[in-house]
Amino acid sequence: MTDFVHKLRQAQEGNQEALEHLVQEFGWVVNNECRQFFLATPAELSSADLRQEIWLRIWSKLDRFDIQDGALTLPKFTSWLRIVSKRVILSLVEKRYAQRRKPQVAVISMDKIDVKDDGKTASYIFRQEDQRQKIRDAIEALSTEEMKKIIVMRFFDNLSLKQIACRLQISVDQVRYRFQSAMRELEATVSS
Repeated sequence: MTDFVHKLRQAQEGNQEALEHLVQEFGWVVNNECRQFFLATPAELSSADLRQEIWLRIWSKLDRFDIQDGALTLPKFTSWLRIVSKRVILSLVEKRYAQRRKPQVAVISMDKIDVKDDGKTASYIFRQEDQRQKIRDAIEALSTEEMKKIIVMRFFDNLSLKQIACRLQISVDQVRYRFQSAMRELEATVSS
């Protein structure tokens, strides 16, 4: 029995010194797998953490490796180390992607959401905005500046006809007449 096979059997039996010897002797295999992983993907784990995860898995599965006397034990062990390393790496990658797929906030069942239908669909809002633009255009098209001022004060500033009369320093009757004339012009412009 070769020295390698002897050390491997001792490591399988739990000999700490033999395990440390395997880590030193075959660290290059694990390091190569880690290097390929870090070249292929940006990792959130440090290289040392990844190597530690791999060696922990190797240590926990070491008793499953079938030792056969002869020259094939060394290449088989090296291949087995590569396979275990790749499986650990794939497992970590799968966990990372699974975490990305999980929502950051708890998912709420649609049955628990109280949806209030206020009739404000996208087409409704668009029609409303279209109407507002027509009204703005119609106000700009009024025949006199005074009519524009009266409409703006009445509907946008929410002033009464009496308050408008005070601001424009004209009688309430004149404001009422001009307001009604402006409304007729607006209705004719908007309805066309």
